[in-house]
Amino acid sequence: MRTKILALVAAGVLLLGVGCGRAGGESSGGPQAAPYEGKRITVLVPFAPGGAADVVTRLIAESWPEHIAGRPTIVVENLTGGGGAVAMQRLMSRPADGMTLVAGNAGMILRHMLGEPGHDYPLPSMQVVGVIPAGLVTVTTPAYPDVDSLVDAREPVSSGGVAAGGQAPTTEVLAARMLGIPLRQVFGYEGYGPIALAVQRGEVVMASPGDSAYLSTYKDLVESRALNVQFQTGLVDADGKVVRSPVIPDVPTVTEIMQQRGVEPPDQATANAFDAMTSLATLATALIARPDAPKEQLDALRASFEELAESPQWKERTTQAFGSPLPMMSAEAARPAYEKIFNLSNGVVETIRAAAAEGGS
Repeated sequence: MRTKILALVAAGVLLLGVGCGRAGGESSGGPQAAPYEGKRITVLVPFAPGGAADVVTRLIAESWPEHIAGRPTIVVENLTGGGGAVAMQRLMSRPADGMTLVAGNAGMILRHMLGEPGHDYPLPSMQVVGVIPAGLVTVTTPAYPDVDSLVDAREPVSSGGVAAGGQAPTTEVLAARMLGIPLRQVFGYEGYGPIALAVQRGEVVMASPGDSAYLSTYKDLVESRALNVQFQTGLVDADGKVVRSPVIPDVPTVTEIMQQRGVEPPDQATANAFDAMTSLATLATALIARPDAPKEQLDALRASFEELAESPQWKERTTQAFGSPLPMMSAEAARPAYEKIFNLSNGVVETIRAAAAEGGS
C-alpha cells in the first residue's frame, strides 16, 4: 500500500468502489502518453453551489489539470436531486470513457446502503479516484467540561442539526449510545453556522460538525473557551485501524474515551454499526468513475490525484479556503473503509437504519 493518509485537502471530493485500486474496463486503443490531452472532464456535484463539497470540487477543478498528463479542462456541474441519485444516474448514462466523474459524499453512500428509492446504481463496483475523509467532532457548552458530565446529565443532552436521517445525525446517535450519553436531537437549523450560534445561546448544548465545519466555524470558539471539544469519531487508515483525524490530532476518539473510562459497548450491534459509520466518514467526499472506466484514464487520474495532494499550491489554496489543509487519501488507502461499508450484515444495516430514524423534536 502506498501513503496511508496524505495530509492536505478539505472535505470535498471522493471516488468510491470496491475496485478502488484496480481499473474497471480496458482501454480500447493502444498505450497513450496523455489520454486526457485536449479533453474535457466533467465533475458532477450532486449538491447546490456553495457547500463544502462544491467549494472543494471547484478548487480541485482549478488545480488538478496541471497534474494530469495532457492538461485537460475540468468543468464542475451541479446536478441536485434524490440525495445524489440523479447525478449517479447521469454518470451511468454517460460513455465509459473516464470523462465524467461524480463528487459523492457519505450521505449518498448511506442512502445506497439503506436501499433508498433511486439509489440502485452499482456503487460497490464504482471506481475510486481519491478520497477526502471527514470525521465528526463533538463540541458542547462550557457547562459540560468532559464526557463524564454528559453521561451523568439529568436530562437528555440536546444537540442541534439540520435534518434527521443523514450521516452526521446517525453517527451522533450511535456515538452517544457507545458512550452512554442521553441524547435529544433538535433539527431545523440551516447549517453549522446557525447551529454554532444556537449552542452559544444555549438553545442546544451540543453539536457534531464535520472536520471542515469544525475548522471554519467552531475551532476559534473552542480556543477562546466559549465551547468545549469532547471527542471525535476518528477515521479508518490504510491498515483498517481507527485513528485520529490529522486535522484534529489532539482530540480523542470515541474508542479512546471508552478505553479510558473502562466501559464496553452497550451491545455488539451498536458497536458494529458505529464502526461502519466511522468507515463511512472516511469516505466523506469522493470522486467516482464508472465501473467500466478505461484503465489508462483511471491510472492517470489516480496518479495525478496523489500528486495534487502533495503539492504545496494545493495546501495553500485549501488552507486559505478552510483554515487548514484537510486530509486526503489515495484510492488504495481508502480500500479498507470502502470494503467494510459494502460487506455489512443485514443486522448492522438495520441497526444503522434504526439510528437514522431517531431524533427530532
